[in-house]
Amino acid sequence: MTKQLKTQFAMKSFLLACVVLFLNSFNSVFGLPARKIRWIENNKSSPVMGTTVGVPWPQGTLGADKLVTVNDHEGNKVLDQTWPLAYWRDGSVKWLAVAIPPHKAEIPHFSLRATSLPISKAIDPPLKLTLEDRADVITIDTHAMKVQIAKSGNVIIPSVEIEDRETLSGGRLVALNQNLAGDDISSGPITVDAFESRIDNVVVEQSGPTRAVVRVEGHHANEDRSFLPFT
Repeated sequence: MTKQLKTQFAMKSFLLACVVLFLNSFNSVFGLPARKIRWIENNKSSPVMGTTVGVPWPQGTLGADKLVTVNDHEGNKVLDQTWPLAYWRDGSVKWLAVAIPPHKAEIPHFSLRATSLPISKAIDPPLKLTLEDRADVITIDTHAMKVQIAKSGNVIIPSVEIEDRETLSGGRLVALNQNLAGDDISSGPITVDAFESRIDNVVVEQSGPTRAVVRVEGHHANEDRSFLPFT
């Protein structure tokens, strides 16, 4: 191979390497290609409630350090909430949970795109979900409904308000324990003991902006004994 051919080969190899690096960087920054999700059956006559779906990603496509943005079919950014469910062996995300807020049924699909760029705060709508964590109670406000979750005692849900009107109060769990099976009274009288919920621990697992998850752990108890834990 002549010196000129060697030089041309080296230049082509260098240019090819630059193109590959550019494409990898471009894909890393702008998150190409996008993933699309849509309803299998779409009733366009009514709005769609908020929902959470799991989206698979090929190995190496979505790095654990990447952000994911969600856009509607017209390219408008949608307030979303995402978190990984499973990982590939190389550390990339295998399954991603995506929470999408209520939207109009006319949206045929959403596009998911991985990006290294920070998500602009301008995409946050004025009616995003809020969670207030106080010493005695957690309050979740979706702007359509406000729910209180207690941190101690036997009442788990002290109050639920819809459109500023209280529709539920004093929500708790009740377990009934019968000493005999069925209605057979030949073995003696049937007695029923009532047990009410007792809160042991409350943990905020997700706090919005689209979805909130609060884990309540406890057990059922009365004056004599406790049993039947719940989560």
